[in-house]
This record gives sequence, structure tokens and C-alpha cells, in this order.
Amino acid sequence: MEYLPPLINGKAEEYADIAIVIMNQKMTGFTSIEYMDEQDIENVYAAGANVNARVHGKVKPTAKISFLSASMAAFQSVAPNGRIQQIPEFDVIVTYVDTAYITRVHILKNVRFKNNGRKAATGDGAIVVDCDI
Repeated sequence: MEYLPPLINGKAEEYADIAIVIMNQKMTGFTSIEYMDEQDIENVYAAGANVNARVHGKVKPTAKISFLSASMAAFQSVAPNGRIQQIPEFDVIVTYVDTAYITRVHILKNVRFKNNGRKAATGDGAIVVDCDI
């Protein structure tokens, strides 16, 4: 009889555990979220051919979120002139349970919608709206 090895980490982080709050509303109509920050890091050279030090420059945050079309329509209904790009800055709160069963919270500060569009093609199921924020 062959035995399976024990679970090493127990529980994996998973999409089903993610909860998102935008403008004090828990979102259920999102299909994906992606966020990161990138910092300019530059090597400094002095005497010799090797790096002497490093300097750290600007931090550039980026994020994308995808909604079902009906969720985007709800944002448009409360947006000034129906333009989600005119909604003032807001925070996006992302929570999930990690592998140690600890709730992790990430807060994306001062977010704005940068675009609003639709794309649908033959064979697609639900219409998903991809937004840069």
C-alpha cells in the first residue's frame, strides 16, 4: 500500500478566499484583481568596475481589476455623468486567508478608475470588463 505524503503547508492560498471592498461596499462581481508596486533601483559606480552602492527612486504602483459587466454598470450609475473615471479617489481593501489561516489585508490607497470599456466575442460567456486602476 502506498501512502501519500502529509500536507506540508496545510492550506493553499486560493481565489475563493479573496474578498474586496470598494467604496465601503463588498464586491461580489469581480473576476480578477492584480496589483503590485515597482521601484526604480539604480546601481552607482565609483572607482573600479564594480557597483559601489545603489540608489532607490520612485515607487510606481499599478493595479488591474476585472468586473462582470453588471457590476461595472452599477459603478456607472453612481458616477458623475456616468463616467467612472470621475469617481474621486477611493481605497480598495483586499483580504484573504493565507496558508497559516491568518487573514491578510492589503489596502490599495487613493485608487481611481483609469478606463471603462467592453469586449465580447462569439463563444464568450459572461461579459467581463477589465479596468486599470
